[in-house]
Amino acid sequence: MKEDQQLLIDNNRVSNKYLKSIVFSIVLSLIIAGVVLGLVLGLKKDNKKDTPKTGSIVPIVVNTWPWSYANNDAWLALANNGSSLDAVEKGCNYCELNPGYCDFSVGYGGSPNENGETTLDALIMYGPTHQVGSVGCLKNITNAISVARAVMDYTYHTLLVGQDATNFAVEVGFNLTDLTTNRTIEMYEQWVANGRVPNHWKKPPPYQPNKKMSRNGDFGHDTVGMVSVDKTGAVSAGVSTNGMTWKVPGRVGDSPIVGAGAYVDNDIGASAATGNGDVMMRFAPTYRAVM
Repeated sequence: MKEDQQLLIDNNRVSNKYLKSIVFSIVLSLIIAGVVLGLVLGLKKDNKKDTPKTGSIVPIVVNTWPWSYANNDAWLALANNGSSLDAVEKGCNYCELNPGYCDFSVGYGGSPNENGETTLDALIMYGPTHQVGSVGCLKNITNAISVARAVMDYTYHTLLVGQDATNFAVEVGFNLTDLTTNRTIEMYEQWVANGRVPNHWKKPPPYQPNKKMSRNGDFGHDTVGMVSVDKTGAVSAGVSTNGMTWKVPGRVGDSPIVGAGAYVDNDIGASAATGNGDVMMRFAPTYRAVM
């Protein structure tokens, strides 16, 4: 009985603590959605058919966090007559290929799970058609958002997960790559030596939960989120992440979930979110921000 009461207290504390995270994510989403909304709707005023006039659109790229190099790569895609999808993909690719620049929260060499393995989540969405491609718990493939785009381009599906997502990636031409690095090996060995805490378990087994940081402690979770408008007025959004550190193997966060990690409606705007995915996916923050 006492344990149940303590669990209820702990959950209430978690809810209060992460309410701030949810609010931040929704505010960030609203800012991005507002920027894109103003551009798309404002630039459509002169066209009775709601189709942007050639040359009337001002391309834009907006991303989370001060990762300007990722933004630069997205702009290069637009400058070379690429689409908003190309821009989002190339921008997120930068973080996937240069994880240290993006705080090791994206791509290889970061956020190992309980087995010491790095897995990736990603989503890409195209506003004019509402097409989506996403992957969850992707293993041994570097460019998760490119695999997500392949899901959208090559199949009628929306989301592929786990080893089967990896098998799909190999089938369409991606190379297998070990996402583990010396950095994550050292992190894992230190975590094991520390008694496998912090962790994401409410109760044992298999590990004794950390009393100070049982489920949703500060495990270092982040995401690169990106929204782009190209010269045709097409709006796209994408997200890529390696998720929470010490997550239970198989865990998929909010990033590859439509309406949680990102959402686009070409007539309204777009948004991308970052924060505690296990909480955020319950509230569909990016869908709410756009709609």
